[in-house]
Amino acid sequence: MFGIARFAFILAATITLWACGGQSEDVTAPSGAVSGAVPVAQVDTDRIAAAAEEPEMWLTYGGTYDEQRHSALGQINRDTLPELGVGWVYETAKPRGAEATPLVVDGVMYVSSAWSVVYALDAKTGEELWVYDPEVSGKDAAKGCCDVVNRGVAVHNGKVFIGVFDGRLEALDAATGEVVWSEVTVDQSKPYTITGAPRVFKDKVIIGNAGGELGVRGYVTAYDVETGELVWRFYTVPNPEKKPDGAVSDAILAKLANETWGDDGAWVTDGGGGTGPKLADGAVVVQYPDPAEHRAVDGGASPGLHVAMLAGPPGTFSTARRSSSPLVVSRSTDVSVPPRTSTASSAPEATADTAPAPRAFRADDSAEPW
Repeated sequence: MFGIARFAFILAATITLWACGGQSEDVTAPSGAVSGAVPVAQVDTDRIAAAAEEPEMWLTYGGTYDEQRHSALGQINRDTLPELGVGWVYETAKPRGAEATPLVVDGVMYVSSAWSVVYALDAKTGEELWVYDPEVSGKDAAKGCCDVVNRGVAVHNGKVFIGVFDGRLEALDAATGEVVWSEVTVDQSKPYTITGAPRVFKDKVIIGNAGGELGVRGYVTAYDVETGELVWRFYTVPNPEKKPDGAVSDAILAKLANETWGDDGAWVTDGGGGTGPKLADGAVVVQYPDPAEHRAVDGGASPGLHVAMLAGPPGTFSTARRSSSPLVVSRSTDVSVPPRTSTASSAPEATADTAPAPRAFRADDSAEPW
């Protein structure tokens, strides 16, 4: 297959660990089925909320609703670590990046990989139960910033939900991999993609999208888990024309965002919405759409996002990292303002009204501004 080694999920286990019970090949049709004797993937909101009571499962992205990614299992520890070995190996159907955390529900592992292909495996043996391929066009790869990856699925009451790279949200029968419903959640003529994992709460499955760095406007949408009907949508940045979108975000954007965002700036044409202005430790994160433009607040990861800063106490600035993900800013590595040049140092001491605008520094904590 492409003459390239395919990615593999490798499960390493001790003897005691198992105490708890482009595209080149067509894998569209589910290849098997989970035993129908007992209903499968019986996960609901109450069960996820109580996930800590069954640590041998991994019921949702991040493990629990607060997504702490912590496992209370204790059989792998300093004493048993030398006994770890390969339990089984499963090769996924297509190459490219593999970034998903598998879900494990009652002995079945549900996991996604490149091109949004979904796999159901016997968690104990690695046996393939079924495979579903949404057949994303190879041309859609150009819409993504960072490969055709997928970060995981959601499971709820007999269904597996997958956000497909080309913007679809699909519900699969957890027993067979057959499509129950499929909805296009984006304007597919624009460079929207989905690589994130859906979340399910009560009777709604929630999905976002990516592409803010390529000029699209982000939003979050909730769909009915049974029918796929759109229930609500919330835009994370204002409408550039300050018009209502017919979405639940209309009122709050009109009240708090439309006026403060202004009528121009890179956000008007370059999209955004992967993240918004943040409050952190009493300070405001300010992002620059482009260093050649005047300073402006930008609400998303837009093209030309070069620097960011944390406007904290006078004389201190935090490092910031450029990323296609929401901006990471840390206050644990505050650095002092470097000495001014001889020209600046001869100026009168700055007051609260005349203090210079905050500057951003490299993520390596060097004194060099970005």
